[in-house]
Amino acid sequence: MPKTESQLVSIAVDDVHDHPNNPRVIFRDDVIDGIAANLNGEYPQHHAITVRADGDGYEVISGHHRIRAARKAGLSNVWAFVRDIDDDAAFMELVTSNNQGELAPLEIGMHALSAVQLEQGKEGKGLAAYAKAIGRSKGKISELRQAAEVFVTCSDMGTSLIDKAYHLGHIHPCGRALWPLLVRTMLDKGWSAADTEATCKKVREFNVPPTWAELFLPLHKVVERFLSDEFSPLTVQRLIVTVECGETRLLLLGGKEVEQFHAWLAENAGRASWDERKVNAYVQEREAAAKAADESIEACWKLGDWREHVSALENGSVSLVLTDPPYGIEYRSNHRKEKHDRIAGDASLSEVRDFLAAVVEKLADDAHVLVFFDFRFVSELLTIAEVNGYEVRGQLVWVKNNTGMGDLDGTFAPKCELIMHLVRGKPTLFERTANVLEFDRVATDRHPTEKPEDLCRQLIESTTATGQLVLDPFGGVATVAAAALSIGRRTFGCELSEDYYKAGRERLHENGKRTS
Repeated sequence: MPKTESQLVSIAVDDVHDHPNNPRVIFRDDVIDGIAANLNGEYPQHHAITVRADGDGYEVISGHHRIRAARKAGLSNVWAFVRDIDDDAAFMELVTSNNQGELAPLEIGMHALSAVQLEQGKEGKGLAAYAKAIGRSKGKISELRQAAEVFVTCSDMGTSLIDKAYHLGHIHPCGRALWPLLVRTMLDKGWSAADTEATCKKVREFNVPPTWAELFLPLHKVVERFLSDEFSPLTVQRLIVTVECGETRLLLLGGKEVEQFHAWLAENAGRASWDERKVNAYVQEREAAAKAADESIEACWKLGDWREHVSALENGSVSLVLTDPPYGIEYRSNHRKEKHDRIAGDASLSEVRDFLAAVVEKLADDAHVLVFFDFRFVSELLTIAEVNGYEVRGQLVWVKNNTGMGDLDGTFAPKCELIMHLVRGKPTLFERTANVLEFDRVATDRHPTEKPEDLCRQLIESTTATGQLVLDPFGGVATVAAAALSIGRRTFGCELSEDYYKAGRERLHENGKRTS
């Protein structure tokens, strides 16, 4: 059994082992070799190590290098002071017994890291009490403890950090996520402690809001760029201001533009979106595109009577007329909460006659004309078509998903609308669609007789090719125009009511943003 009295005794080298919480990062081979060379076959008493009994052996408290030197010299026994102390006292002795230069500053920090749990706050157990116990200042122990935290995180970088306690102490405030990057760069560039302090001070000046850090400016990558001498905190701050100003400008164009801007920032992180000039260029290009879209809408969507605008179209340019003309029927809905006034321009069948007569010269040699109509005007429409040289190809029926109101007592509930198919020349159908079309009614109160965009799109696809011009002189809320543009056709439309015109303009803007 091992002896436990506090006295100088000779103990077997093989019975001695290290304390499990030994703070040493490395053992110095030159120290071990120097001690071993001077042992001369025996271990002198003045080299006695300090141990405590531990099971059937002894645990080293002081003399870790000396016991290794004895093993290297092939000695079987060493002199040792055997101390009868508990675990806490033995742990503290690891640093106090080796406090005269045998422990490196980083090793003291490692011991403090194990000894002091900063969050516990127990009296006599905090950093101040620990510093007093080992004869150091609280500030110095705090710095060494922080250096040890960095070392533990970066321990895979090897023992080259043993003499870098003060370097690591300067790195600590930069944040755990940056420690490996800064430690590796410090080693690669051979920074002095002063270099490390100056660099880390700059690193702490980077202030990237979490939203931007997550989207396109992760702090780790920003600091990497800074360490390669390509970035500065001021550069990043200017970039963030530019991005935020750009976001505000694009918000005026709509939420979709902002979403696309964010996607561009993320996709180009580290490249274009980290270049203030290119961010400005992106925003300016989107503003220019929006302006061009405005101008495009101005060119194809007109406020006013069709007579004021259709004359400007080139003769022979229109491949399809698709329209829902006014027929002098007052529309008042008791079904919807929003009641609509009489439709502007809803005067008489003469409006349709005048238009069909005037538009003939604007039609291509082979062109389709699709006109929504009421059964009460079929005879008049046939006469108008014949007088103006149109050929009647047939009628289409749009079947709705529910009935309209109408005369609740005297008529069957209406569930369909009619479309007359006229042609000029001998146009063919690009897609032979059935003459019965089933589409849901439009669930909106922006116009009383608004047609489904999907219905108009199918009619346009059946009668035109990409790039051909579709005309709607009674445009309503731009349903035909929106449908035509969505499938690559050109369009021209007019609307007499300013309210409906504005609703159509807004619709074309939104549709343009979704397809851009």
